[in-house]
Amino acid sequence: MIPLARAGELDGTVVADDVAELARDFPDYEIGVAYVTSASGPDFRYLWARGTDRVLVAAPDRALLAGKLRRLALP
Repeated sequence: MIPLARAGELDGTVVADDVAELARDFPDYEIGVAYVTSASGPDFRYLWARGTDRVLVAAPDRALLAGKLRRLALP
C-alpha cells in the first residue's frame, strides 16, 4: 500500500494521472482506485484493473499494476 502523504496524493492529481496513463496503456481493462482509511491513519490507496474476463488485479502503484497486466497478456 502507498501512504497518501505523497505529493499530489491528497488533491487527486497523482491518482488521476496514474489512472489515465493505465487506461491509455491498457484499453481492454477498466481501471480504478480504492482508498483504505482509518481514524488513526495512515491512509492508503491501491489501483485495480478488471478485464473482460472479470479477473480483478490490484497493486499499490501504477508501475506494479502495469507489470502485472503485462504478465497476464503473455501467452
